[in-house]
Amino acid sequence: MALPTEMLLDICQHLDLESIFSLLQVNKSMNFMIDSHRSTILLPILRREFSPFDELLQVFTAEEGDLDIRGGTYQPRRVLFKRGSGKATLVLAPGGFSHPNGGPKNGTFTKVPRGGKVGNFGQAHRAPSLRTVVLEDCDLKYLLRYCYVVRQWEEIFPQLRWIKNPEYCRFLEEHERHRLRRALYRWWLYAFYFHGDLPRPAGAQPLAFVDDIRTCHMRMHSTSELVELLDLLAAVFHLVQHYICPTLEQNLAEVLFTSRLDRSLANANRVT
Repeated sequence: MALPTEMLLDICQHLDLESIFSLLQVNKSMNFMIDSHRSTILLPILRREFSPFDELLQVFTAEEGDLDIRGGTYQPRRVLFKRGSGKATLVLAPGGFSHPNGGPKNGTFTKVPRGGKVGNFGQAHRAPSLRTVVLEDCDLKYLLRYCYVVRQWEEIFPQLRWIKNPEYCRFLEEHERHRLRRALYRWWLYAFYFHGDLPRPAGAQPLAFVDDIRTCHMRMHSTSELVELLDLLAAVFHLVQHYICPTLEQNLAEVLFTSRLDRSLANANRVT
Protein backbone atom coordinates (compact mmCIF):
# COMPACT_ATOMS: atom_id res chain seq x y z
CA MET A 1 0.00 0.00 0.00
CA ALA A 2 1.35 3.42 -0.97
CA LEU A 3 2.09 5.90 1.78
CA PRO A 4 0.02 9.11 2.04
CA THR A 5 1.51 12.16 0.36
CA GLU A 6 1.88 13.99 3.68
CA MET A 7 4.01 11.15 5.07
CA LEU A 8 6.13 10.99 1.92
CA LEU A 9 6.75 14.73 2.13
CA ASP A 10 7.83 14.43 5.76
CA ILE A 11 10.23 11.62 4.88
CA CYS A 12 11.70 13.53 1.92
CA GLN A 13 12.38 16.59 4.06
CA HIS A 14 14.69 14.50 6.27
CA LEU A 15 16.75 13.16 3.36
CA ASP A 16 19.82 14.73 1.80
CA LEU A 17 19.90 16.39 -1.60
CA GLU A 18 21.55 13.45 -3.34
CA SER A 19 18.86 11.08 -2.09
CA ILE A 20 16.13 13.37 -3.44
CA PHE A 21 17.72 13.30 -6.89
CA SER A 22 17.85 9.50 -6.67
CA LEU A 23 14.15 9.34 -5.75
CA LEU A 24 13.33 11.30 -8.89
CA GLN A 25 14.53 8.31 -10.90
CA VAL A 26 12.42 5.71 -9.09
CA ASN A 27 9.20 6.00 -11.09
CA LYS A 28 6.89 8.55 -12.66
CA SER A 29 4.61 8.88 -9.65
CA MET A 30 7.51 9.63 -7.29
CA ASN A 31 8.95 12.08 -9.81
CA PHE A 32 5.59 13.84 -10.10
CA MET A 33 5.12 13.99 -6.33
CA ILE A 34 8.55 15.56 -5.71
CA ASP A 35 8.23 17.96 -8.64
CA SER A 36 4.78 19.09 -7.46
CA HIS A 37 6.09 19.87 -3.96
CA ARG A 38 9.63 20.93 -4.82
CA SER A 39 9.72 24.00 -2.59
CA THR A 40 8.24 22.13 0.40
CA ILE A 41 10.90 19.43 0.04
CA LEU A 42 13.96 21.33 -1.13
CA LEU A 43 13.96 24.45 1.05
CA PRO A 44 14.38 22.63 4.40
CA ILE A 45 17.10 20.46 2.85
CA LEU A 46 18.98 23.43 1.40
CA ARG A 47 18.72 25.26 4.72
CA ARG A 48 20.19 22.24 6.51
CA GLU A 49 22.94 21.26 4.06
CA PHE A 50 24.07 24.71 2.89
CA SER A 51 23.92 26.76 6.08
CA PRO A 52 24.22 29.69 6.56
CA PHE A 53 21.58 29.56 3.83
CA ASP A 54 20.50 33.18 4.25
CA GLU A 55 24.01 34.32 3.24
CA LEU A 56 23.89 32.14 0.13
CA LEU A 57 20.62 33.84 -0.76
CA GLN A 58 22.36 37.22 -0.54
CA VAL A 59 24.83 35.98 -3.16
CA PHE A 60 22.05 34.56 -5.31
CA THR A 61 20.04 37.81 -5.30
CA ALA A 62 22.98 40.24 -5.61
CA GLU A 63 22.80 42.73 -8.46
CA GLU A 64 24.61 45.80 -9.76
CA GLY A 65 22.06 48.18 -8.26
CA ASP A 66 23.28 47.28 -4.77
CA LEU A 67 26.24 49.61 -5.24
CA ASP A 68 23.94 52.63 -5.43
CA ILE A 69 22.94 52.26 -1.77
CA ARG A 70 24.40 54.90 0.52
CA GLY A 71 24.42 55.17 4.27
CA GLY A 72 27.75 53.76 5.41
CA THR A 73 26.64 50.19 6.12
CA TYR A 74 25.98 47.08 4.10
CA GLN A 75 22.26 46.26 3.97
CA PRO A 76 21.32 42.64 3.21
CA ARG A 77 18.23 41.89 1.22
CA ARG A 78 15.01 40.56 2.66
CA VAL A 79 14.30 37.44 0.61
CA LEU A 80 10.80 36.00 0.41
CA PHE A 81 9.66 32.82 -1.27
CA LYS A 82 6.23 32.95 -2.89
CA ARG A 83 4.53 29.58 -3.09
CA GLY A 84 1.31 28.69 -4.90
CA SER A 85 -1.89 30.66 -4.55
CA GLY A 86 -3.56 30.31 -1.18
CA LYS A 87 -0.32 29.38 0.61
CA ALA A 88 1.69 31.51 3.03
CA THR A 89 4.79 33.35 1.79
CA LEU A 90 8.02 32.19 3.44
CA VAL A 91 10.61 34.65 4.76
CA LEU A 92 14.00 33.16 3.89
CA ALA A 93 16.48 35.92 4.76
CA PRO A 94 18.00 37.71 6.53
CA GLY A 95 18.22 35.90 9.84
CA GLY A 96 18.28 32.29 8.71
CA PHE A 97 14.52 31.58 8.89
CA SER A 98 14.15 33.50 12.15
CA HIS A 99 10.88 33.80 14.01
CA PRO A 100 9.07 37.11 13.36
CA ASN A 101 9.19 37.91 17.08
CA GLY A 102 12.97 37.59 17.14
CA GLY A 103 13.36 34.16 18.73
CA PRO A 104 14.84 31.21 16.83
CA LYS A 105 12.47 28.72 15.33
CA ASN A 106 14.62 25.74 14.35
CA GLY A 107 13.65 23.71 11.31
CA THR A 108 10.80 26.01 10.27
CA PHE A 109 10.25 29.11 8.18
CA THR A 110 8.84 32.46 9.07
CA LYS A 111 5.48 32.88 7.37
CA VAL A 112 3.73 35.99 6.18
CA PRO A 113 0.10 35.67 7.28
CA ARG A 114 -2.21 34.45 4.55
CA GLY A 115 -3.93 37.40 2.92
CA GLY A 116 -1.60 39.87 4.62
CA LYS A 117 0.49 42.44 2.77
CA VAL A 118 4.17 41.69 2.48
CA GLY A 119 5.11 45.35 2.68
CA ASN A 120 3.34 45.90 5.99
CA PHE A 121 4.90 42.77 7.46
CA GLY A 122 8.38 43.93 6.50
CA GLN A 123 7.89 47.37 7.99
CA ALA A 124 6.69 45.91 11.27
CA HIS A 125 9.62 43.53 11.79
CA ARG A 126 12.46 44.81 9.59
CA ALA A 127 14.21 48.09 8.99
CA PRO A 128 12.47 50.05 6.20
CA SER A 129 15.81 50.31 4.35
CA LEU A 130 15.90 46.57 3.62
CA ARG A 131 14.91 45.83 0.05
CA THR A 132 12.69 42.85 -0.66
CA VAL A 133 13.23 40.20 -3.31
CA VAL A 134 10.60 37.56 -4.00
CA LEU A 135 11.67 34.13 -5.27
CA GLU A 136 9.40 31.53 -6.84
CA ASP A 137 9.53 27.85 -7.78
CA CYS A 138 11.22 28.64 -11.09
CA ASP A 139 14.20 30.12 -9.21
CA LEU A 140 14.99 26.87 -7.40
CA LYS A 141 16.76 25.27 -10.37
CA TYR A 142 19.12 28.25 -10.62
CA LEU A 143 19.70 28.22 -6.86
CA LEU A 144 20.61 24.53 -7.10
CA ARG A 145 23.41 25.45 -9.50
CA TYR A 146 24.93 27.62 -6.78
CA CYS A 147 24.57 24.75 -4.34
CA TYR A 148 26.35 22.43 -6.78
CA VAL A 149 29.36 24.81 -6.85
CA VAL A 150 29.38 24.93 -3.04
CA ARG A 151 29.32 21.12 -2.84
CA GLN A 152 32.29 20.92 -5.22
CA TRP A 153 34.26 23.30 -2.99
CA GLU A 154 33.47 21.15 0.04
CA GLU A 155 34.95 18.17 -1.80
CA ILE A 156 38.18 19.77 -3.06
CA PHE A 157 38.95 22.08 -0.13
CA PRO A 158 40.64 19.43 2.11
CA GLN A 159 43.07 18.54 -0.66
CA LEU A 160 43.91 22.21 -1.25
CA ARG A 161 44.05 23.03 2.47
CA TRP A 162 46.65 20.34 3.20
CA ILE A 163 48.36 20.24 -0.20
CA LYS A 164 51.76 20.81 1.42
CA ASN A 165 51.06 18.27 4.18
CA PRO A 166 49.04 15.49 2.50
CA GLU A 167 49.50 13.21 5.51
CA TYR A 168 47.11 15.50 7.43
CA CYS A 169 44.41 15.51 4.74
CA ARG A 170 41.00 14.36 5.99
CA PHE A 171 37.29 14.94 5.58
CA LEU A 172 35.93 18.10 7.15
CA GLU A 173 33.67 17.88 10.16
CA GLU A 174 30.27 19.53 9.99
CA HIS A 175 31.27 22.66 11.92
CA GLU A 176 34.29 23.04 9.61
CA ARG A 177 32.10 22.69 6.53
CA HIS A 178 29.82 25.38 7.96
CA ARG A 179 32.75 27.79 8.36
CA LEU A 180 33.99 26.96 4.86
CA ARG A 181 30.59 27.69 3.33
CA ARG A 182 30.29 30.94 5.29
CA ALA A 183 33.68 32.11 4.06
CA LEU A 184 32.84 31.05 0.50
CA TYR A 185 29.55 32.94 0.50
CA ARG A 186 31.17 36.15 1.79
CA TRP A 187 34.10 35.91 -0.59
CA TRP A 188 31.68 35.15 -3.45
CA LEU A 189 29.56 38.20 -2.64
CA TYR A 190 32.56 40.49 -2.35
CA ALA A 191 33.94 39.16 -5.67
CA PHE A 192 30.62 39.83 -7.39
CA TYR A 193 30.62 43.45 -6.29
CA PHE A 194 34.31 44.10 -6.91
CA HIS A 195 35.14 42.34 -10.19
CA GLY A 196 33.73 42.89 -13.65
CA ASP A 197 32.57 46.25 -14.99
CA LEU A 198 31.09 47.58 -11.75
CA PRO A 199 32.50 50.89 -10.48
CA ARG A 200 35.38 50.70 -8.04
CA PRO A 201 35.78 52.64 -4.81
CA ALA A 202 38.32 55.45 -4.80
CA GLY A 203 41.76 53.97 -5.42
CA ALA A 204 40.33 50.43 -5.08
CA GLN A 205 41.58 50.42 -1.48
CA PRO A 206 39.58 49.91 1.76
CA LEU A 207 40.13 53.43 3.05
CA ALA A 208 38.62 54.70 6.28
CA PHE A 209 35.07 56.10 6.08
CA VAL A 210 34.62 54.99 2.47
CA ASP A 211 30.92 54.85 1.62
CA ASP A 212 31.07 51.63 -0.35
CA ILE A 213 29.21 48.40 0.45
CA ARG A 214 32.16 46.21 -0.54
CA THR A 215 34.28 47.53 2.29
CA CYS A 216 31.36 48.16 4.66
CA HIS A 217 30.08 44.58 4.69
CA MET A 218 33.61 43.21 5.22
CA ARG A 219 34.00 45.42 8.29
CA MET A 220 31.03 43.67 9.87
CA HIS A 221 32.97 40.40 10.25
CA SER A 222 34.94 39.43 13.34
CA THR A 223 38.65 38.62 13.32
CA SER A 224 38.02 34.88 13.40
CA GLU A 225 35.68 35.18 10.40
CA LEU A 226 38.32 37.12 8.49
CA VAL A 227 40.76 34.30 9.26
CA GLU A 228 38.30 31.94 7.56
CA LEU A 229 38.47 34.14 4.47
CA LEU A 230 42.28 34.04 4.55
CA ASP A 231 42.18 30.27 4.81
CA LEU A 232 39.92 30.08 1.76
CA LEU A 233 42.16 32.52 -0.11
CA ALA A 234 45.14 30.24 0.52
CA ALA A 235 43.17 27.30 -0.94
CA VAL A 236 42.28 29.36 -4.02
CA PHE A 237 45.94 30.29 -4.46
CA HIS A 238 46.94 26.61 -4.32
CA LEU A 239 44.19 25.74 -6.81
CA VAL A 240 45.50 28.28 -9.33
CA GLN A 241 49.16 27.48 -8.70
CA HIS A 242 48.96 23.69 -8.91
CA TYR A 243 45.95 22.94 -11.14
CA ILE A 244 44.92 25.92 -13.28
CA CYS A 245 48.32 27.44 -14.09
CA PRO A 246 50.88 24.86 -12.91
CA THR A 247 54.57 25.69 -13.23
CA LEU A 248 57.65 23.56 -12.74
CA GLU A 249 59.38 26.32 -10.78
CA GLN A 250 57.83 28.94 -8.55
CA ASN A 251 58.97 32.46 -9.26
CA LEU A 252 60.00 34.85 -6.53
CA ALA A 253 56.67 36.68 -6.46
CA GLU A 254 54.76 33.48 -5.71
CA VAL A 255 57.16 32.56 -2.91
CA LEU A 256 56.83 36.02 -1.36
CA PHE A 257 53.04 35.90 -1.63
CA THR A 258 52.86 32.49 0.03
CA SER A 259 55.13 33.51 2.89
CA ARG A 260 53.23 36.76 3.41
CA LEU A 261 49.92 34.88 3.46
CA ASP A 262 51.30 32.36 5.97
CA ARG A 263 52.46 35.20 8.21
CA SER A 264 49.04 36.84 8.03
CA LEU A 265 47.32 33.60 9.04
CA ALA A 266 49.78 33.10 11.91
CA ASN A 267 49.29 36.65 13.20
CA ALA A 268 45.50 36.37 12.95
CA ASN A 269 45.54 33.06 14.85
CA ARG A 270 47.53 34.67 17.64
CA VAL A 271 44.98 37.47 17.88
CA THR A 272 42.05 35.06 18.12
